Amino acid sequence: MDQKTCEKMHYLDNLNLANDREASNSMKLDFARVNIFNPYDQNAYQKLYDFMRAGNPVQKEIYRVWRYGGDEFVHRNKFSLIDRKGHYRKNKFYYKHFTVHEELSPLSARAYALSRYRQRTGQFLDKADYWLPLPELIGNPEGTVRQDILLPTKTGAWLGYPCLSKNAYWEYNGKKELLVCGEYQSWQFKALTYINRSDMFDWQIEICDLHQQGRSEEANNIQLEYINSNQILTY
Repeated sequence: MDQKTCEKMHYLDNLNLANDREASNSMKLDFARVNIFNPYDQNAYQKLYDFMRAGNPVQKEIYRVWRYGGDEFVHRNKFSLIDRKGHYRKNKFYYKHFTVHEELSPLSARAYALSRYRQRTGQFLDKADYWLPLPELIGNPEGTVRQDILLPTKTGAWLGYPCLSKNAYWEYNGKKELLVCGEYQSWQFKALTYINRSDMFDWQIEICDLHQQGRSEEANNIQLEYINSNQILTY
């Protein structure tokens, strides 16, 4: 499955989620239990672009829910105004042109993973933790997804897998047009669950310690030695 086919499948999957009111409400309830209220689904997300297409730049950070591989994940989306042209009229600025940078957080998590984090640490995940930089993690050979990759935290680790996400620069040109004027990919970690350090095997603790020491190549070599075939999906 190539990148474009994969993106198209997930886009259609998200449209179906947005149009299925019962599924969308159930998803929002799951995230409300972990202190995330009314995250942006596909419909709400589209309204942001309609707002910008009308000549209004978005400058905010939101929770965005995205269906990926049959699961709903939440991540942070940050919209930043980086360029503008226009003029003031009666204390209001009218935009003739602007550029907005849309950036996705390195961490994306299922509601189940966030609930396990809450149960095992006694606290909700802080918004800033979504933006912590990722260490260099092992990738997945084409056609497979290994779901037991460790992403260390201060008290334990997320279990999941890394994948590429797309960040973009949006340009409004004063003609009611909103166009992508640039985009780039970055790694995002899909967290499926969370474990405490006290619940880890010795080799998992060693992997986490090596990542936190900046020795990711050594950590990844150990991760490659311990393969659980039950945690490998093929497509």
